[in-house]
Amino acid sequence: MYKTILFDMDGTLIESNDLVLDIYQALVKLHPPKVSLKSIPVADVLAKGYPEVLEMLYGKKRPDLIEEIYRIHSELAVNHLKLYPNTMDILESLKSRGIKLYIITSELRKIAIAELTGLSIFHFFEDGSGIHTFGGKY
Repeated sequence: MYKTILFDMDGTLIESNDLVLDIYQALVKLHPPKVSLKSIPVADVLAKGYPEVLEMLYGKKRPDLIEEIYRIHSELAVNHLKLYPNTMDILESLKSRGIKLYIITSELRKIAIAELTGLSIFHFFEDGSGIHTFGGKY
């Protein structure tokens, strides 16, 4: 029997690809980059964390744009985010069997917690300590 299961968040539990792409579209309209967003493969945009993609777009680290990403995310998330079919049932079933559930994501921690909370699944992941992000120090 499994004791622990690790989940990726975006594209596994949460349908968020359109949200991420729309965030970048809005961001580059407000802050024109050195490199066109269209020149970066969509797979890279979706797989990498915001700090990495910002560096690709602007040619340097842009921590100043992280707050802008948070702002845009808060405006767009409500209309974009949803769970994949049966996600809630699967998480409930696993948790009821005593399996510890963890999230590993390249998403920014603040956004990951907001999304999991907004979709009513945050409580499945070890009281928040089960959320491990690789989106930088943000």
